[in-house]
Amino acid sequence: MFGPENPATLEVTRQLSESCRKAGDHARSLDLATVAYTQFVRRDGENHPRSLAAALTLSLALRQNGDLQAARTHGAEAGGRYRQIYGPHHPHTLSADADLAVTLRLLGEPEEARRLDENALASLTDSLGTDHSLALVCSINLASDLAALGRHDDARRRGEEALPLCRVTFGADHPTTLACSGNLSMDLASTGSEAASAALREDTLERLERVLDAPRLRGEQGSPHPATVQFRDLQRANCDIDPMPL
Repeated sequence: MFGPENPATLEVTRQLSESCRKAGDHARSLDLATVAYTQFVRRDGENHPRSLAAALTLSLALRQNGDLQAARTHGAEAGGRYRQIYGPHHPHTLSADADLAVTLRLLGEPEEARRLDENALASLTDSLGTDHSLALVCSINLASDLAALGRHDDARRRGEEALPLCRVTFGADHPTTLACSGNLSMDLASTGSEAASAALREDTLERLERVLDAPRLRGEQGSPHPATVQFRDLQRANCDIDPMPL
């Protein structure tokens, strides 16, 4: 109807990249994100809101495909442009910071990740409240920063504060809530609460399998969802933002 380079077509392409990433189809997510970003920049320039959202989508896809340095480059550039255009406390700027923090932690820079997440969380809480989805995502990731720094008691407290809010805001079975509960189960174990950790871990795994692996559990073909595999391997979950154009 509109052609392959129309903004509506490109925005659907970007959103489909997000859906593929959440479904664990990271290769296709990267292909779609690359097309959307390249075409938006060619059409509208690097500073257009659609191009900035596409840059963050591409950063997320690159990170999930293991290209952390490229993810860092795109994420930092998009964050810098958001900051220049909209200011340091705009939710889109803070979302870019929170996304970059995940990449920095995976690159072995947890202290810089903690700084970004703490600053972003303070601004998000002041402007949007503690129970806003962006603030909760940032809080969950901050707990992972703290755990990476060996501050397991602080990470546990952060998770214990965030989990009840996640259950109210997202629902008990939402992937973000399950990321929070799964990470908290690891922090409980790290701080000596083995029984509480085992109970929360069992509940989280049951919900992950029911929510993310339902077709496979019905006997249909398919592999376990990457989030389920990651949790079984005792790897912390990173909460991704959902880039949105203004």
